[in-house]
Amino acid sequence: MPEEFLDVARKLVGSYVDVLLMHETPFLSEVFPFMSKTPASRVALEAVRLVKPRIAVNGHMYYGGYKVHELS
Repeated sequence: MPEEFLDVARKLVGSYVDVLLMHETPFLSEVFPFMSKTPASRVALEAVRLVKPRIAVNGHMYYGGYKVHELS
């Protein structure tokens, strides 16, 4: 459930996280213009913004490899 997912992310706030590995893709329309804005992708993005890992790796990318994007 989204709230449970975010509860885990909130527990990591303030920790030093090198790599955040998750199955869902964060919603980044500027990087993935074909991506749909779903509740799961919005929650994934919120989790990345909360945790602030050095690197976030995700699944669900079926169309052409990987992308590198820096969140501000």
